[in-house]
Amino acid sequence: MVRRCNRAALVARGLLVFLSSLASVGSMVSGPDVWAAEPKIKPPVSTFTPEPVVRDVEVGRQYGAGTRVRSPQSGVSFVIPSEWSGGVPEGGEVFLLGSQTRSGMGLISALHDMTAQEIAGQLDEPQVLDDTLTLHPVGSAVMVGNQVTASYRSGELIGHAVALVGPANVALLYLYLGPKDHTGYYRRLLDGLVASTQFVPVDVGAVVKQWQGLLGGMMLKTFSTYSDGQSGGMAASSTWHFCRTGEFAYAHESSIVVEGMSSGGQEHRQGRWRIDVRGTQPMLILTDDEGRVTTHGLGFDGKATFVDKEKVHRVASEVCP
Repeated sequence: MVRRCNRAALVARGLLVFLSSLASVGSMVSGPDVWAAEPKIKPPVSTFTPEPVVRDVEVGRQYGAGTRVRSPQSGVSFVIPSEWSGGVPEGGEVFLLGSQTRSGMGLISALHDMTAQEIAGQLDEPQVLDDTLTLHPVGSAVMVGNQVTASYRSGELIGHAVALVGPANVALLYLYLGPKDHTGYYRRLLDGLVASTQFVPVDVGAVVKQWQGLLGGMMLKTFSTYSDGQSGGMAASSTWHFCRTGEFAYAHESSIVVEGMSSGGQEHRQGRWRIDVRGTQPMLILTDDEGRVTTHGLGFDGKATFVDKEKVHRVASEVCP
């Protein structure tokens, strides 16, 4: 559930995962009438059960209605609504909600290092999911205190989102997507989810273990280029290799061409790496062989990895297998 937004369409990224996961979570969704209209006469919505059982979220595990699901890495928890169940599917990145008796699907994702104003700005944008589906904002996102709400429409589908921002700019984003005549029901579900939300102390040990798993035996790489199309341009790349034994290797290369003249440079460093947590922010601490220490903020949105808020490519290292 840990997620850092890279200032790109945050709902679109999560919903694309959500929509692509529909086929693999059939057990969470009802049969042919999954998109059927709500009955004209509905029983009162009893959203949550009292004194819920608390469970830490695990990928591939399902949680039933009334369970309080907690993410120690993000320092947040919420209660699954009545008639709904959910979990993070294998290979998935967000918490999905489905129901055997109700139409639609839900999505829950944790956001880190974003203010309410920044979230509102992103929720105001159209959310392009693929070539055939774009969620268009209905009006503007509304920010009241630490809550941001937004609505979307795409053909016969509607979407309603609520982001609740807690301490240290950690937020939970809740979104329901389904038939347009379910607006009232989805809003009641979102109200209940927000009311159930708790921000809890971050489990530092869990965060450190998560990032040791994300970086150990992996390589991070950035690459940038610039060209004015006339007189020249420049290119730069940085590569980090992180061994599971705690060693790292770093290489940086750059080149520049101006009116036919070229120059370049290289930098190489080796040393030790470790993970620390400051507040809720995971940090990468690098100490090279000459004793120089550099500190970098880390982020992960379920798919992409970020160093100092810059997206990096993360692949298996050929230096530290």
